[in-house]
Amino acid sequence: MGNTDNTTKEWRDQDSSERRSIAGMIRRMAVTLTEGSFWRVVGHLLLDGKREALDAEVFGTLGFYSRPKPSANAEAIVVFPGGAANPVIIATRDEDMRKAQAQLEQDSALMCNRATLVLIRPNGTVEIRAASGSSAALPTMADFNGIVSIMNSAGTGAGTALPAAVASYQAAHPTWPTGTTVLKAQ
Repeated sequence: MGNTDNTTKEWRDQDSSERRSIAGMIRRMAVTLTEGSFWRVVGHLLLDGKREALDAEVFGTLGFYSRPKPSANAEAIVVFPGGAANPVIIATRDEDMRKAQAQLEQDSALMCNRATLVLIRPNGTVEIRAASGSSAALPTMADFNGIVSIMNSAGTGAGTALPAAVASYQAAHPTWPTGTTVLKAQ
């Protein structure tokens, strides 16, 4: 029997009131509304056929906050530190998004929404890209300074000066442009 799909009667028929109380202190619930600092979570099917609905405060990680869109398959772990009248959300996830991104390499970390992702790979590279996009190396500061140097040496004259300046700079710097090996973006 699932912790969300059982009825109030089935819940009451469990072993003892103490067991039910302890089992209900930490629960997995579905998220249905995320307006403001309190989110609506739903749980057990009540005797009247309606789902139990609670407004719970979100206790997230310092410096990071996210909010799923209404159509997300979002779930929350809800604890009741002050009893049934004091629900607090301590963990959340969007199961559909997790499944879409589940093919991570070991020792990788991912921060994402449905449109964009930031992927930290085990080799130390960081990719920032569209969820369906690919990444490429970004220019380094040396690359940028090379471009500035080319532009400055080409001046504002005819269009033929710039290609010659690029060729001259590349001849003097055969490995230019190098791009960064740590940060990648689309």
